[in-house]
Amino acid sequence: MENKNTLNKKLSGIFNPPTVKLFSPGYSTPFGGNKVIQILKENNQGLTITEIVELSVLNRSEVRIILARLEGAKRIYFRQIGMAKVYFLSEQELSSIEKMKNEK
Repeated sequence: MENKNTLNKKLSGIFNPPTVKLFSPGYSTPFGGNKVIQILKENNQGLTITEIVELSVLNRSEVRIILARLEGAKRIYFRQIGMAKVYFLSEQELSSIEKMKNEK
């Protein structure tokens, strides 16, 4: 039988996963986030999830997760138009992209 400390260490890794800074400006976004940002940057009129899926090699579930994470990080926003959600880059994201362009 394992001692209590060993068991607590194993359980703490499960219940308290390490904190990772995802989707902050200036950081690379895993899981296709950069691809979605690039697609939205090229289409400033906004895109639905279906259009983003068609333009990327990602499936709909992956795109939904990426959009939710980017929205939570305030890098994108959406407008409800009828039954569709149309996604846009946030002003903050656009300004950080411009800033990076000017630095190069």
